[in-house]
Amino acid sequence: MKAVLKKNIFKLEKSLLHYFLTFSYLIFRLTFSQVKEEIEMGNLANMYLREMIKRECWEAMTVKGRVVAAFHSPLLVSNYPMRERTHQELHELQYVTTLRHIEKEEDEVSKTIVPDNLSARTTPLPG
Repeated sequence: MKAVLKKNIFKLEKSLLHYFLTFSYLIFRLTFSQVKEEIEMGNLANMYLREMIKRECWEAMTVKGRVVAAFHSPLLVSNYPMRERTHQELHELQYVTTLRHIEKEEDEVSKTIVPDNLSARTTPLPG
């Protein structure tokens, strides 16, 4: 009786071990697939962020940022990346340029009317 009982307990332990290992394997596969999916989603988010940064900081530039290095000198010459200007920015730039041009013309005309050496600072006081 003890021998039969011992044999049945061994079979029971063996079947429980088999179920435990199968269950552990399934949990491992499930956990592994969840971790893999999380990593893939993180990679996808990083790829999207990379594309957004590339579009905003590289493809949108009309002048790409570059550095030219001299052959036998530590001198570096760089240009600055520049975005394409909007219609409003171009309008404001034209307005400011026109104002500056008017200021220069006004300064030239005022020099011909009142010479520099007759300004209030250089005129001697009477008396």
